[in-house]
Amino acid sequence: MSTVTVAKRSEPTPAPERREALAAPIAVQERSLKERATCSPNILIFIKGTLEPSDLGITVGPALADGLNSSLWTTVGVNYDNSFDNDYCLGLPGNINARQVLANQTAACPNSNIAMAGYSQGAMVVRNAIARAPASDVARITNVVTFGDPFIGANIGQYSGPVHVFCMTDDGVCDGQINIGLAHLSYGMDISAAVSILEATQKQA
Repeated sequence: MSTVTVAKRSEPTPAPERREALAAPIAVQERSLKERATCSPNILIFIKGTLEPSDLGITVGPALADGLNSSLWTTVGVNYDNSFDNDYCLGLPGNINARQVLANQTAACPNSNIAMAGYSQGAMVVRNAIARAPASDVARITNVVTFGDPFIGANIGQYSGPVHVFCMTDDGVCDGQINIGLAHLSYGMDISAAVSILEATQKQA
């Protein structure tokens, strides 16, 4: 049985400039496949949330990737149909793409540790992908971190490693509702803690 750790905190009262920052367009940094050609000791497979653009999304993925030591980590995003319709399918459609990315990374980088992380719908995709992936691929996963996770507190089938869930007490998505409020958009404040969790099981060069 995996160890599931849940971090819940209350929604902060944002300053006016914080509200403006949340509402402002966010520049998205594209990470091409060529930039990921060399195997790092650790690979993070990140799965973005509903309607987020690019491979890593905008709310959590880019900041999480940037927080990790680039000499030890490579972050790989998963592109999938992250429409609202697939929220109602509990992340099942996206798990096909995520399993393929996991299979590709385990085959291409046999000596790397692999961690998986997901935000919102991406958190459900992470769970479904791991539960349905070949056991040999799952055995390579050393850590799982999710944000705004509708499946908060649940174990993941056939995975026995650590699972850490970040969910704010006022985030309706964590209660299984499609209720996107300020709390659900505030997980950028948990990046430092998430990086520390991933570093705790990282492989050194």
